Amino acid sequence: MARLLNDNELRAIIAHEMAHGDKVHGIKNLTKILKSLGLHASELMAEEAVWFLTGEVGPTLKKVTAEGNLTAIIEGNANQTPELEIEADRGGTEILLKGGFNSGHLISALMKLHGEVPSSASEEKDALSKHPELSVRVSAIKEAAGISE
Repeated sequence: MARLLNDNELRAIIAHEMAHGDKVHGIKNLTKILKSLGLHASELMAEEAVWFLTGEVGPTLKKVTAEGNLTAIIEGNANQTPELEIEADRGGTEILLKGGFNSGHLISALMKLHGEVPSSASEEKDALSKHPELSVRVSAIKEAAGISE
C-alpha cells in the first residue's frame, strides 16, 4: 500500500482504520463470531442426530465435512463486513475533516486499491470482495463530508 498510495491517501486509510477502532468493530465482530459459533454448534448437533437416526446428511454437516468448521463459522459473518466498512468510511471521513484534511484522499485511495489489486493477489482480492462496491463507499464518504452528488 505504501508504494501505491501517496501520503495523504495513506493518512486517509489510517483514518478509516482508526474509525474501525472508534466504532469498536473488533469487539462487534468477536461477539458475532461467538454467537455464530453457538448457532453453528447447535445446527451441527441437530444434523448429526438426524444423520445418526436416518443416515441423511444435512447442509451444515456436508459443509463441515468438506471444508471444516472454521470456514462454516466465518462465512456466517461475512455478510456483516459491508456494513462495518461503510461505517468506517464515514468515521474515517469525520476524522479527516476534523484534522483539516480532504475526504477526497480516502476516495482516491479506495479507487487505487480497488483498481490496482492484481488478479494474482488472490488473498487481497478476496478481502476486497467482502467489502461494499466502490460506488457505495464513495457515496457514503461524500455524504459524510457533506458533498452533494
